[in-house]
Amino acid sequence: AHLVDVVTSDPRFASEPELALTDAFFSVDERFRDARDDDDCSGATALAACVLNGELVVANAGDCRAVLGSSPPPAEASSGRFLATRLTHDHNARMPLELLTLQREHPGETDVVVCKTPHACYVKGRLQLTRALGDAYLKYPEFNQANTHRGRHITEPYTPPYVKSTPDIHHVRLSADDRF
Repeated sequence: AHLVDVVTSDPRFASEPELALTDAFFSVDERFRDARDDDDCSGATALAACVLNGELVVANAGDCRAVLGSSPPPAEASSGRFLATRLTHDHNARMPLELLTLQREHPGETDVVVCKTPHACYVKGRLQLTRALGDAYLKYPEFNQANTHRGRHITEPYTPPYVKSTPDIHHVRLSADDRF
């Protein structure tokens, strides 16, 4: 509920939803960072969906997925099925764009992404997500501590941030066929 509260309380929400949503993700990430204790290295993915003037605006960071359910074409209406349209994509170290971004931002770090299988790649060998709220040890040097009992210490080379809270923003003009 915090993310929704931050977004809807922003006076720019109606006119500049992208800025309001992006700032809300940053604000919640800062709150997450400020509220953590010394050994808390947790994080979360996030997705916010808002309807403004007949348009669905979706912001996501991580592997939350938004799917739009629409009525099928008239010839298939009796099937009782809906069409599902994926609106977001995952921010995961195995995704080519996310992998390339990390490699470009951290040149020479051969361990910036470690793939244990073709379907399981990890940022610095620790976290599959490339975008998330929290996970401060992959964002801020002061949280990369060798003395924590949870083993969340990244050895050199270490040039954060590796994980970001920046959401992707997607716009969809809604039609009469869109149901959920």
